Amino acid sequence: MVKSFFLKSGLFIYAAFIISLLIYSGLFTPSKKREDIFKCLLPINKISEISGTVCSSPVKLKKSKCYSVNFRVKSVMGKNSEKSSAQGKITLFLPEEDVEALFPGKLFSAAKKNKGFIYDEGADICVRGKFFSKKENSSSDIIFKGNEILKSSWNNDFFGKIKYFRAIFRLKLKRLLFSWKDSGALLLALITGMREYTDEKLSSLFRKAGLSHILALSGMHLMLFRKITSFFNLRFFGKRNISLLIEIFVISVFVFFAGLSPSLFRAFLCSLCSIILNWLGFKNVKMTEILSFSFLIHLIILPEHYKNAGFILSYSALFGILLLSDFINSKTVKILPETISSSFSASFSAQIFTMPVSLLLFKSFAPVGIISSVIVSPIITFFIYSGIFLIILCLIFPFFSDFSAFFMKILYNLIEFLVLLFSKFKIISIN
Repeated sequence: MVKSFFLKSGLFIYAAFIISLLIYSGLFTPSKKREDIFKCLLPINKISEISGTVCSSPVKLKKSKCYSVNFRVKSVMGKNSEKSSAQGKITLFLPEEDVEALFPGKLFSAAKKNKGFIYDEGADICVRGKFFSKKENSSSDIIFKGNEILKSSWNNDFFGKIKYFRAIFRLKLKRLLFSWKDSGALLLALITGMREYTDEKLSSLFRKAGLSHILALSGMHLMLFRKITSFFNLRFFGKRNISLLIEIFVISVFVFFAGLSPSLFRAFLCSLCSIILNWLGFKNVKMTEILSFSFLIHLIILPEHYKNAGFILSYSALFGILLLSDFINSKTVKILPETISSSFSASFSAQIFTMPVSLLLFKSFAPVGIISSVIVSPIITFFIYSGIFLIILCLIFPFFSDFSAFFMKILYNLIEFLVLLFSKFKIISIN
């Protein structure tokens, strides 16, 4: 009876629809977790130093010489050296010369006094600067702009070592792909979300070609790792339960390594629900139920994501695909090959639902994305598969690095040509 209720009631769909209606109509605003609300005894305008733990990987800010991270504050110091304990999460801006001190191709003498440090998730730091409020979309309305990093260290417990290993591995990968130049920069963005080296001009062309979703870590990227895992599971593990456990482990490791962007976390929740339901014997659960359930869980775990453009576009696109793709495919398959028809239907359905969101948030929309996604996405998929294989090959046999760079450059040039071609089509803009 419980199984039948879950499959047929539509409970999660109705709940997700009502809650999203309340949120985006302004009638209800998801609140932060109590432990994430910033509190301290000192007025924020008198605070000159903060200490705590970095809670996210640094993201380069456009038109600014800073990186942004989520930061859990543990203590603060005032301008007159008065100290106070503190709690909660804020947004912290870190100077680029400190964050990039160990990055390949980016050397800053100003950071030498710190002897280079990896400012990534899990790092404990003390920063001098000042607070100010921010009205733009952000995971926090309170921002501390750091001018100088006074202390930095890594926790020596088990989780601290795991996060330090993650930071080291991300840096090693960045150094390997830096040697591949433009193709390495694109691959780095596609598999990790790190865009420090991505050509801004190319990113702009992706947007004009209606392909911005490709650069955002999402379901497409997670599905690639699921397929790779399934491929090896079928050959090395016959037992279904073991295969499902390995699949959960692999996608969890990937999400941990890449970081919890809203679109990737949505994909992770949907994948996790699908795997667990399959494990429990729920064979015919509608994907709309899983998406709706994931939406509700997402808001509970990370309520601040609700105002992020990636969050809105990710759920809108997948909902559009689930709602309209089969219907459109049933019409287009009569005139197009099945593979092309399926890809076109998914792209068209996603674009229908994301168009109003794009016009509202960005004041523009690229209709050519319906066609460009069908053509470019398979090449991007091959680019990622090839890149992952060649990364592993280069880690085992470093002398393959030159060949790998050459091969990836050929694929990169093809992608760049197609993106440039589609970017020339007309964009719908509103004032």
